[in-house]
Amino acid sequence: MTWLVVMLGLGSAARAEEIRATPVAMDGASGEAGAAAEGDRSPIDGVVGHYGIGYFTSSAPLGLRYWTDRDTAYDLGLDGAFSSGGVDAYRYGFELGYVKALAHYHYSVVFWRAGVGFRYLDTLGTPSTKGRYDVNGNAFVGAELFLGAFGFPNISLQGGYGLQAAYTYQGGSALIVGTVPGGLSVISSGTFGFHIYL
Repeated sequence: MTWLVVMLGLGSAARAEEIRATPVAMDGASGEAGAAAEGDRSPIDGVVGHYGIGYFTSSAPLGLRYWTDRDTAYDLGLDGAFSSGGVDAYRYGFELGYVKALAHYHYSVVFWRAGVGFRYLDTLGTPSTKGRYDVNGNAFVGAELFLGAFGFPNISLQGGYGLQAAYTYQGGSALIVGTVPGGLSVISSGTFGFHIYL
C-alpha cells in the first residue's frame, strides 16, 4: 500500500509541474490569449486528455474520470467487496457516467452528471440466499474544485446532490426512488469526493 501512495504522490507532483509549464495559446492577430484568456480560464484546460483516479458515488466508489474537452467527461466507477464471518458474502458492480460542464471559474467547474450502474450481491456456503441484482440510474448537479491555488492543479475535490432510481431483483422486485449524494458521504447531510489527474 505504501508504494501505491508514493507512486500516486510522484505522479501527482510531475503532473502538477506539467500543467504549470503548459504555455497559453496566443491569438496571432490580436496578441491576446485565446480560449485560456483571463475571463475564460478553466481548470479543465489543464487536465483534458488525462485520467483522474478518485472516488465517485457510493454505489461505485473507485474509478476514473476522463475529460475529452473542457465541457464533456466520462466516468467509470467500480465496486467490489468480500466479507467472511457467520456467512460469507461478496458483491461486485460498476457504474458509467456522463458529465457535462455548466460553468467554468478560475479554480472550479459546475456540472451535471447522469449515470447508470449495476451491482450483484450474493452469499456463499450454507445457509445460502438468492443473489440480489441492483440496477440504478442517477443524476445530480455538482462542482469540482481544483486545488491550483495551493500548487496542486491536478487534484480536485467534488461534491453534489441529486436523485437516484434503483430496481432490485431477488426472487421478487422493488422500485426505489430517492435522493442520493454525489461523491463519498462524510456525514448524513454532506458529500465529498476527489480526483487525482495523472
